[in-house]
Amino acid sequence: MAKYCTLSDGINKLGNWAYSFSDEDLSTLKFYDESGNEVSRPVDFPTDEQIRTAKADAQTETDAKDAQRDADKASAKAKLIAGEALTEAEADTIVL
Repeated sequence: MAKYCTLSDGINKLGNWAYSFSDEDLSTLKFYDESGNEVSRPVDFPTDEQIRTAKADAQTETDAKDAQRDADKASAKAKLIAGEALTEAEADTIVL
């Protein structure tokens, strides 16, 4: 099952901030301090474009991991049927 990456995945890939927003709408971003009080946008917070790029990168990485897992699973099945030894990556795909 493929994972869908969100804008939060993109933000979290770029740094660590306390924030919230609604419905994947970056214009609704709110920021918080350690006590949970709302504060202004941090100066080091990424631009919308940087966030969207990081989200796309996270999705690409996730898709590649999913594809590799699927390939390992298919290879493991074929090797099990043929009675061959599995690699560690293939063995990791087996649910017991």
